[in-house]
Amino acid sequence: MNFSIKGKVFKYINNLKLKRFIKNKKFWFIDIPRTSSSSIRLSLYKTLGKYYGKSNIFEKGSAVQSYYIDHLTTTECMLFFGQQYWEDINKFTVVRNSWSRFYSIFGYLQKAKKIPINMTFSCFLQETYNIFCNKNSNLNVFPKILIPQVSFLKKPNGTIDKTINVLKFENRDEELTRYFKKFDIKFISSEKLMSSDFVENYKNVYKDFEVALVAKMYAEDIARFNYKF
Repeated sequence: MNFSIKGKVFKYINNLKLKRFIKNKKFWFIDIPRTSSSSIRLSLYKTLGKYYGKSNIFEKGSAVQSYYIDHLTTTECMLFFGQQYWEDINKFTVVRNSWSRFYSIFGYLQKAKKIPINMTFSCFLQETYNIFCNKNSNLNVFPKILIPQVSFLKKPNGTIDKTINVLKFENRDEELTRYFKKFDIKFISSEKLMSSDFVENYKNVYKDFEVALVAKMYAEDIARFNYKF
């Protein structure tokens, strides 16, 4: 059998198994980058079963097989599951303060060696701002890590999918426990994974004009999720 065809068949079979599994469990997590998404996917693996696992993490001893790519948007999920499947699933996500999240993005990319080790936070912010302004930028990173959080929650017509339950990163363990308790499910929290090496409070890092740049880039996130610096 041709290996490329065999690979496609295997992927198709796994996709069918994933759809059946999710249809049975009736939960889907929109995993937005740098919102504790890796830890939550491993928590879902412990709480609901194997198809929620994640392998692409720093802590290889905690990794389990991934059955779908990371950070799928709502539009991508709707195309994958189909509208009827999507409407029957309990959907949730976790969002984070934009200034805290952006500083975490910088720390993650530096730790993962996706940006030069000597790049300063100010330089990284300016290069990112150039991308948002459609100007030339020296950054070459996974695009989804920089896009606003609301972009993950929009349907193909550009509107927010209001059936997605939005939980807050800052109180995530309590909110996740409370969310699953509504379904008589005990949420089993995983250890915290994929943290950057930064320990300083993000508020001590930003200059005033940098606070304003993040506010411009992530204005919709800040307004919709009611965050302040």
